[in-house]
Amino acid sequence: MCGACYDLLPAAPTKLCPLARCDYDRPPRHNLLAERQIAGGGLLLDCDNANHGCLFKGVVQELEEHLVECFFRTVPCPETDCRDRVRLSELDRHIATSPHHLSSGTGNWHFIIEEDMGGLRRADWPRRTQMVDGVTFYNQLVVRDGGWFAFVKVMGGAREAARWSCGVSVKGIATMACTTGLQVHSVDRTLEEILESGQYLALTKQQIKSIAKPLGSGNFQLRVKCYIAEKEDDMSEEESEEDEESEEEKESEEEEENEEGEESEEDMEA
Repeated sequence: MCGACYDLLPAAPTKLCPLARCDYDRPPRHNLLAERQIAGGGLLLDCDNANHGCLFKGVVQELEEHLVECFFRTVPCPETDCRDRVRLSELDRHIATSPHHLSSGTGNWHFIIEEDMGGLRRADWPRRTQMVDGVTFYNQLVVRDGGWFAFVKVMGGAREAARWSCGVSVKGIATMACTTGLQVHSVDRTLEEILESGQYLALTKQQIKSIAKPLGSGNFQLRVKCYIAEKEDDMSEEESEEDEESEEEKESEEEEENEEGEESEEDMEA
C-alpha cells in the first residue's frame, strides 16, 4: 500500500497488513516493483484529496495535472487579512462564516480613508467579489510597507487565471491612476507571490493623498474600478477610458439630481 494509506492504519498494538495480517517491518521497506509500475503510469491512483471528497482517479501524469486544479485542494483565503488556508470546496462557507470584509457587487466601489498621525490608515475597507460570466473574482486593495497595491484574483487555478486579464483604476476628484492589461491571479497565489509578480496597480501614500477626494475632518474618499475581460475579448485602453468617462457622466448627473433635490427640500422648509 502507499504511504498515505499506511498512515491511516491503526497503530495499536502494531500496524498490520490488511491482507495478510502480518506485521510490517519497522520502518516499512519500499516496494520497488510497485513504485516502478506507478511511476511508469501503469496504475490508476486516487487523488491526494480523496479523503476530502475528490473522486478523481488517474495515472501519475494525469494526477499531477489534476492536483493543481483540484476543487478540494487547499488555497490561501483571498481576504488578505486572513492567514487561513482552506479547501477550495469550502471557501465560500469560510468567507461567509468568518469575520471577513469581502462584499459582493460590481467592480466599481468607493470607500473612506482617514488621516492618522500624518499617515493614511483604513477606516472602512471593503474588498469586493465580482461575478463575470459565472466566474467569481476577488478585487483587492491592500497596504504593505507604505505602498498601496490593487489587483484581481479569480476563484480558479493557473489555467483559469490565464483566460482573463484586467485593468485597475483608482480615481479621486480630479486625477486618476490606471493600469490595463494586468494578469489576473489564481486563487492559489499568496499575497507575497502576487507582490513579487509585479502584476498590480501600485501607488504611494503621497499619490493616494493627491488622488483621494477630501471630505473634511481629515477623511478622504477613494474610488476603485476593476475591468475584467476574457483575453479574446480584452478591453482596450481606449474602450476602458470611454467606459470610465460614461460612468463619470452618469455619476455627475446623479450628483446634480441629488443636489437639486436637496435645494428643493430647503426651499420647501423656507
